[in-house]
Amino acid sequence: MYSLDAIAFLSGAAVMAMEIVAARIMAPYFGNSIVVWTSLIGVILAALSLGYWQGGRMADKHPSFARLSLLLVLAGVLVAFTAFSKNFFLILLSDIPELHIASMMAEVVLFAPVAFILAMITPYVVRLRLKEIGSSGETVGRLYAVSTIGSIIGTFGAGFILLALIGSTAILLCISVLLFLASFISSRKAFLAARVAVLALAATFALKAPSTAVNFVAGKLLFETDTEYNHALVYDRVDNRTQRPIRSLFIDRFARQSSIFTDKDDGPVLEYQKYFRLAQHFDPDSRRYLLLGGGAFNYVREFFRRVPAGSLDVVELDPQFVLIARKYFDLVSHPDLSIITADARTYLNQSQKKYDVIYVDVFGSTEVVPFYMTTQEAAQRLYAMLGPHGLVVMNVISRIDGTEGRFLRAEFATYRSIFPRVEMFNLAARPEVVQNIMLVAFKAPAEPIWTSNDPDMTTYLSRRWTDPLENDAPVLTDDFAPVEVYRMEGYGQLVRLVQAIERRGRNMF
Repeated sequence: MYSLDAIAFLSGAAVMAMEIVAARIMAPYFGNSIVVWTSLIGVILAALSLGYWQGGRMADKHPSFARLSLLLVLAGVLVAFTAFSKNFFLILLSDIPELHIASMMAEVVLFAPVAFILAMITPYVVRLRLKEIGSSGETVGRLYAVSTIGSIIGTFGAGFILLALIGSTAILLCISVLLFLASFISSRKAFLAARVAVLALAATFALKAPSTAVNFVAGKLLFETDTEYNHALVYDRVDNRTQRPIRSLFIDRFARQSSIFTDKDDGPVLEYQKYFRLAQHFDPDSRRYLLLGGGAFNYVREFFRRVPAGSLDVVELDPQFVLIARKYFDLVSHPDLSIITADARTYLNQSQKKYDVIYVDVFGSTEVVPFYMTTQEAAQRLYAMLGPHGLVVMNVISRIDGTEGRFLRAEFATYRSIFPRVEMFNLAARPEVVQNIMLVAFKAPAEPIWTSNDPDMTTYLSRRWTDPLENDAPVLTDDFAPVEVYRMEGYGQLVRLVQAIERRGRNMF
């Protein structure tokens, strides 16, 4: 009796732990956006539905502990296969440009087969229990409750504890071993030799498992870990632009989060961070600064070099990044530096401090955009935290024109709805390419000074965008901010189709 309860518990835990781990495994290749989560949940639910249906049919025809044991072995093999093959398939599929298609294909290959087999186990367990004791309602309810409790523990255990403790690959191997052990609970004798051989083979591979590095960056991998929030990788490599040695932090393949020069500390590696100096040009008396999004904290040294009398608060969600920055990116304590480990929006909602300048650097790439930091409500909080002559300097990664630039235009419209003056500086000369774009929002409406005696500042000011922006994007709100889909190719095609229908309608009437 209790052996079936244990199998229901373990299968429920395995399903949800797999889903949590799946999101972490895919994040370096496809990001952690709502697009990826939506496709992941949809694929897993589809696989579970098919598995429940097929498992119920098979349980009615051949209800035996030996077949249940075989299903558990097969699930364990598939989980082990996922653990050892995930990087190969993810690298292969990440070249597909359509994010939603690429992520769904990866999920179908790596996680759907496991979910399908694990779902088959539940009706098998129910059928075997009914065969033993005959009653139905209480038995079915009990087993589903036990399975759900397993799912809860699998979710919390994987998400809150194990990812940061042992990492995603080790979790998959643990799940595989537990499923093999569950197969022995089901039947000690059935397929004994095969099960022992497969378990020994899996253990051998686990002990000799190669590095789990994703290796989507050319260079030497120094460090890799799963934190509470990210899959973090630190690389030493040569910068393509300057041909100088650099060290970079990555959490996905779309963009590097932070970089420093390792030969000489003479300024930022990332070009957009030089444009943070616009704040000192527009408000030379500014002293109180806030940076939302610390990454590896590489901007800290540049800040105190430029504003030695200033104070800087840095808000970073991932506490592990602070440790990484101290060990690999030369972060040192400073009397006027305060590091706050919190979500940027939560800090905005709760803090009562006032600042002269707020840097917003939370958009890690074109694909990973925390929507709640793009909205009118977030802009309103930024406005309220500024002094009377304060300003916000925001790094946005986008195109300027075309349907793929609609996120930028929506963000511009959102800040224009709160701030009396918003200016834009594009780092690339061509508006049709994806690039870093600096939005500067002024609390005071006065005309800024557009000249400087500093040749570098003159260059930055010359990148001011003065052409009109197409007014085709909505003001983003906490209720409506579809920022993740604005760069999807399918979305752009849909927008063009709707626009064509609208034009045809206007011509008809």
